[in-house]
Amino acid sequence: MDKSLTERDLSPLSNEAQSFLMGQICSLTEKDHPIYNLINKRTQEYVTTFLCLPYPYKRVPLVPGGLTIVQKEIEFIGFHYANIVNFNKQVYGPFYAGIFRKLLFSEVEGGKTEAQA
Repeated sequence: MDKSLTERDLSPLSNEAQSFLMGQICSLTEKDHPIYNLINKRTQEYVTTFLCLPYPYKRVPLVPGGLTIVQKEIEFIGFHYANIVNFNKQVYGPFYAGIFRKLLFSEVEGGKTEAQA
């Protein structure tokens, strides 16, 4: 840390400031930390956006603000996750279609389907 500061002609941090900064950085991994929650939310939104794109992908969605430093990694994860989901839709979709049809359009009392009720 001091090396980076001296390279920029800045004075080194005091021991107290260094320990305070290290504490702030370490607290980012706690699940109730606001920055942790923000990064988690933006990551999930990005992957969800990827899943909503028509397959095959003509372009990848824009990476949310604050995540550009890990752009390559998050694009890699989003691309491969979406590929797995699309593969599962193609392979298992016909099997689950019948189950969903039964659940969504099963007869209820009075002869109406749940979708009509």
